[in-house]
Amino acid sequence: MSEPDFGAFIVICAIAMSTLWLGGYNFKVFGLLLLALPLAFAALIITSPYRLQRVTGFLDPWADPYGKGYQLSHALIAFGRGEWFA
Repeated sequence: MSEPDFGAFIVICAIAMSTLWLGGYNFKVFGLLLLALPLAFAALIITSPYRLQRVTGFLDPWADPYGKGYQLSHALIAFGRGEWFA
């Protein structure tokens, strides 16, 4: 968690949860993990300014379309045009 790459951490957690599910982990404990993980992710996002800026940039890419929201806003524009090659 010392690195700012939160997406890889979420993928690792998803793989771990899938492994627990397929392994037949205790359903009550698994359910508690499913409830606790979103709260833990939210706490990690709120406590790190870098992660909070990344999430808010993802949620509203039009606030800064040529900065943090560049890739997402242009992907939405290309998708809206309905063409394969823009």
